[in-house]
Amino acid sequence: MTKPGCNLAQKESIYSEGRNVPNLTSKQISFCDAIISGLNQTDAYKAAYDTKNMLPATISNNAYMLMNHSDIRANIQAQ
Repeated sequence: MTKPGCNLAQKESIYSEGRNVPNLTSKQISFCDAIISGLNQTDAYKAAYDTKNMLPATISNNAYMLMNHSDIRANIQAQ
């Protein structure tokens, strides 16, 4: 898995590893992977995104919104 914020070449390597998720960004894929590994939504968001300047309520809200994204939910359920 590549680090959040990877460039296009790194993102394409994710697809070549068998992960066909063209509608998701590398950070969204990292969020999915963190959820699949057992983290809760907030911790998964913190693992995938830079949250050092965010309020806890913002992190929680953004994580909630990501979990309600249809492509993210489908990716998680497919794993």
